[in-house]
Amino acid sequence: MDLPLSSINKPIDAIQTLINELLPYAHQQISPPHKKFCCTDQCYLVQDGHVQLHRVVDEMVIYSADAPTVLGLSNHLIPGAEDYFFTTKTTSTIAILPTAKATQIIESEKLWEQLSIFQAFIIRRMHEYHTKITALGAYEITRNQLINLINEPEEVRNNITAVQYIQDHTRLSRSGVMKMLSQLRTGNYIELNKGHLVKINKIPLRY
Repeated sequence: MDLPLSSINKPIDAIQTLINELLPYAHQQISPPHKKFCCTDQCYLVQDGHVQLHRVVDEMVIYSADAPTVLGLSNHLIPGAEDYFFTTKTTSTIAILPTAKATQIIESEKLWEQLSIFQAFIIRRMHEYHTKITALGAYEITRNQLINLINEPEEVRNNITAVQYIQDHTRLSRSGVMKMLSQLRTGNYIELNKGHLVKINKIPLRY
């Protein structure tokens, strides 16, 4: 089963409207790769770069996004934000303001429609993402993660090994992943350099 990276169109207009309205009330910073942010009482406007959301309990990546995007808007509406955190995958430009203030602006500027469109997109993307790692076998999951990795920005690919990337996004065992990668490399289906994925030639559908 060869799943596409995403079949869902990102609602850029709705996201950019939210960012434009909230940005004057936020302070902006440039964050290096792998910087960690808590998802409790802050709203994050990601204007440039790539980020990923993790579960606190096991640090597994459950959602990845590139700019423009917004994180933390649901914190003031739905409890449980303390169960998650996000990290930057690349150098990122992020503006930060209190979630309570962001919610107040959304109310006063009547931006609930834009927020609803954006949240619906997030729900669909997370459903799509979890389908790739729960409804498939170990090899299919590994294959999909390799395809995801080769489509990541070069900065991401150069700073993480294929094994670590797959383990960050799944619960597959390290030994099992290494065995599959070794066999794919031996068969010339993929090219690795010091563990980093360089190229996918033609990766088979089945193991």
